[in-house]
Amino acid sequence: MSITSDTPRCNCCDDVMEEILSMRISFEKLFHRLRKEIVGLRREVIDVLVGNSETKDSLPSDEALKVLESDKAQCSKKSTYTVDISISDTETESLQSKKLKKCTDSKAKTKKNEVERVEPGLMVATARPVLDFFNIQARVMPTQPFRDAQQFEDWNILLRNDEDQRDQLRVELMQGNFKEPEKYVIQTWRNIFHNDAAHHYSYRGTGRDKRAIKDYIFTDIFKEIFLQRFQHMDAEFFIERTMRFFKYVRDQRRKAALKERKLQEKPIEAQEVEVVQESMDDE
Repeated sequence: MSITSDTPRCNCCDDVMEEILSMRISFEKLFHRLRKEIVGLRREVIDVLVGNSETKDSLPSDEALKVLESDKAQCSKKSTYTVDISISDTETESLQSKKLKKCTDSKAKTKKNEVERVEPGLMVATARPVLDFFNIQARVMPTQPFRDAQQFEDWNILLRNDEDQRDQLRVELMQGNFKEPEKYVIQTWRNIFHNDAAHHYSYRGTGRDKRAIKDYIFTDIFKEIFLQRFQHMDAEFFIERTMRFFKYVRDQRRKAALKERKLQEKPIEAQEVEVVQESMDDE
């Protein structure tokens, strides 16, 4: 009996796939934390090695060679067998080679540190030894929404300069769980922006101190994946829902500001009422 390949998928398969995706996301978060810890430990080790190498390199190389030669002479005088003399020579040669290797390694590490020093405020793609070993790509989408506009700016610069990050971002956007296009657009923007950062942006940049979100590379990738996932939709739908999201953020900020004003005005009104009641009692 031949098994047909066009067998319909059941709901159990979809549930299993969702569980696998959730497990993958959790593993990626764990690897992201491990990467941060490994990078921090590596920097501490490099700093310690650089400090030790600076203390060792304080002596000139000629004097160090003279000291080694004097040690050779003393060992040859004290030794009685020729076998012992040959062993001491090999040991001194190994010591010299080890010290030279340490000096070259420390110089190379100091050069790496000088290269890795970058201006503050910019995000740099650091090495990921654990993820590279297991051939696993770290998550590009933020694990938490950006609360500061500068964080989004730095992240966008990283996407613009790294093609691998852009490809991984396309894969993550394609794996979204929302089947309705409106929920997909709004929830993705919520995963990117907190209200504190989103109020700095609008779609076309109209308004006071607003930045045009349509000019960023993330928006281009997001719109591209949206049109691939929902082929029956057009770009105007994406633009309209994006504008609605930022308008909603603006309205929420205005409501919060009005509430704060009312809370500030209530104590003043209460004090005025108390003064009027005291004056009535005095009369």
